[in-house]
Amino acid sequence: MKAALLKAFGEPLALEEVREPVPGAGQILLQVNACGVCHSDLHIARGEWERFKNLMSLPVILGHEVAGRVVAVGPEVEELCEGDAVGVAWFCYTCGRCPYCRRDLEVFCENSEITGVTVNGGFGEYMLAWASHAVRIPRELSLVQAAPLFCAGGTVYSALRKVKLDNSSHLAVWGTGGLGQFAVQLGKLAGSRVTAVDTVDAKLALAREFGADDVVPAGEAETWFEDFERQADVALVCANSAQAYHGAFRSLRKTGVLLVVGLPSDPLTWTAADFVRSGVRIVPSRVVTRQELRELLSLAARSTLRSRVERLPLEEINNALERLHEGTIAGRAVIDFAV
Repeated sequence: MKAALLKAFGEPLALEEVREPVPGAGQILLQVNACGVCHSDLHIARGEWERFKNLMSLPVILGHEVAGRVVAVGPEVEELCEGDAVGVAWFCYTCGRCPYCRRDLEVFCENSEITGVTVNGGFGEYMLAWASHAVRIPRELSLVQAAPLFCAGGTVYSALRKVKLDNSSHLAVWGTGGLGQFAVQLGKLAGSRVTAVDTVDAKLALAREFGADDVVPAGEAETWFEDFERQADVALVCANSAQAYHGAFRSLRKTGVLLVVGLPSDPLTWTAADFVRSGVRIVPSRVVTRQELRELLSLAARSTLRSRVERLPLEEINNALERLHEGTIAGRAVIDFAV
């Protein structure tokens, strides 16, 4: 099978023919139809996340926004059959036994496996997955549209579930690319007023297309949010920028909530007095659980929740990663194996 392998950090992915895997007990073999290209793939490929390096055994196939169809099942698999449309997210396995799994906090599992990090991911024509962690995709969704929901959409859905959004709330979305486009739509579906902030005009235009009430260039945000009527109750930061976090903090009303999703390399600096004076609460959110994914996929199947997708062949994976680094992809790049 054809796959894109990370063989050395900081080097382009290598397009090679590798052996098609065989499912073991509890596993399925997935023919990958689509796999989203995530900023996390870029960080991992460039070796920028030190904590993951010790977990990884190179070469490895990246890609963790996976959608495809089951083509073979291993022993002990009863819940899925050949032909089923399923997706696989960042955590492709959690143990179900550790203290976090027992408390319904599987994203903190102490014995997890990570798609495209500790096991081969979706930048290949076939992929092994645990049947227990493959989530069915409703027939109303194309696999290309479903793929970005397994990380980008799921991550912001999980974050926004941690706050109350309704027609009395104002949500500010900082960074309106692959994740932020979903945040804008989810905020509007909840009835909230939504303001989108970004440095790229094309991304602001996309946010407007998806229903944002206001779009603000990042360079003008400090002045724009000075007006109390424009200040937000919730600020969700999807950007990988410390500057965005500090701007988002200042965009909040007293007692607002800062949702932490984007992962900048630079540290974030606030004082205890900043929190005492503002009453702002910081709420971090880590990817998405299987139950949250089921909820999100059901919502997408019965609503207009969609991604602006740029479909690319696997041969364009390195170009896609470079454009992601440059910030020139408005929406979500998806490797489509039918292209």
